[in-house]
Amino acid sequence: MKSKKFLLFSLLVCIIAWGCKKKSDPQFSVQNDTDADMNVNVYASETDYVNGTNVVVSGKALRHSAFNFPASKLKTGGWYYVDAFSSDYLYTNWVNGDSWIIGQDSTTPRRFKYTGATATFGLGILASGTNARMSLLANNRSGSKWRAIDALDLSDGSEIWFGLTDAQRYAEITVNKSDTGRFYYISGTDTFYTQFTFGDLLGYPLWDIIPNETGTLFFMTNTYVNPAINFNGPPCIDSAVALINGNLYILAREN
Repeated sequence: MKSKKFLLFSLLVCIIAWGCKKKSDPQFSVQNDTDADMNVNVYASETDYVNGTNVVVSGKALRHSAFNFPASKLKTGGWYYVDAFSSDYLYTNWVNGDSWIIGQDSTTPRRFKYTGATATFGLGILASGTNARMSLLANNRSGSKWRAIDALDLSDGSEIWFGLTDAQRYAEITVNKSDTGRFYYISGTDTFYTQFTFGDLLGYPLWDIIPNETGTLFFMTNTYVNPAINFNGPPCIDSAVALINGNLYILAREN
């Protein structure tokens, strides 16, 4: 009888021990090689990435360290979008100098495919701080809107705003976190827009805008260097300049 009780007790211990044994869950790492601590959010779709919704996992990657989380949070074969930024938004992987567009079917500094074997994603971040996100995304928003408030002659920097018609003065630009935007203008009595995509970062703070078929919209930046104009002030957060129809337009952020 004692032997049966002992056998049952031993079997019960084994069952409890087996049930309590934890399976090792592989870790996935988001590596941060910058001098700033980075907030990291991982999303399963571009829509969620843009709007900051339905985050899959979030955490912090300390400077020259990594944010680790269970790989079981990710689905094998799934594409994931990584949003990383320092608390002051000076360091960010939103603008990083790569020539890829986030929607392409490839791994970029903001997008990766989890293969099941992948263990690490390295953050692509400019080595020096940039106020691009603070300016064009108003820190952590999904986009911004800008409207022209002044214009200068590109050749000599003279004031031309008050010599323009109402239609010529109207220029509005929207910028989205998904690397896309629209340029609104008036032709005749109607308002039209041109869709554009951000290309490579041409040396901060200059952003290339694609396409540039007619020269209507060439670039957008918050400083502009031209010896004839001497318009080389410190970077701003709520103002920008754009080359439109051969003139330099000053824009103010509306939201």
